[in-house]
Amino acid sequence: ERPAWYELKMTKDLKGVMGGKALRGVLCNYFSSRIYTGKIGLLQVAKYLEAALPPGERRALIVTDSFTEKYAARVTEHLDLVGMEHRVWPAAEPEVPLSSVDAGAAVCEEFRPTAIFALGGGSVMDTVKMMLVRYERPELDLRMIFPFTSLGLRKKARYFIAIPTTSGTGSEVTAVAVATDTARTPHKKLEVFCDEFFADMTVL
Repeated sequence: ERPAWYELKMTKDLKGVMGGKALRGVLCNYFSSRIYTGKIGLLQVAKYLEAALPPGERRALIVTDSFTEKYAARVTEHLDLVGMEHRVWPAAEPEVPLSSVDAGAAVCEEFRPTAIFALGGGSVMDTVKMMLVRYERPELDLRMIFPFTSLGLRKKARYFIAIPTTSGTGSEVTAVAVATDTARTPHKKLEVFCDEFFADMTVL
């Protein structure tokens, strides 16, 4: 069983320092994604992708779970308007087991999306955030990503678009993802903080 960085003794020993005023004084503010609201929000995003991506690179992966898959047609009909190839992957799971993250990253490797849509609740969005790391930086251990580390994402999947179908988690405007490390007994939540986890665009 592999611990996360924040479970290491060294990190625990530093908790007093990490919670002090000195550290809080160097933290910076984060600003979240471009947020579209209203009935033409999806059209605006589709037209933006049309302008930003060359015709040969317009590939969108729409990640859903088994429940929100039924809403995917609302997205694909707008992508069809701009000639964007698309695929729906409806296999995101509650609590985000790392096995589903790996499965989603394998789909990315095969399809090579330049835009990834997260259509669903917090688990779907957190799945996409973790998938971005597995897809673009497969050599990284998700358990050892320290806060404020720049990963250099958005080289393969240039855009992450969040379409929340629930209210409450706010994952579309946070830099945090939570998954479940099912390799541990008992299963253990894994928290990853990365400022590249903010969605580039959010549609409400």
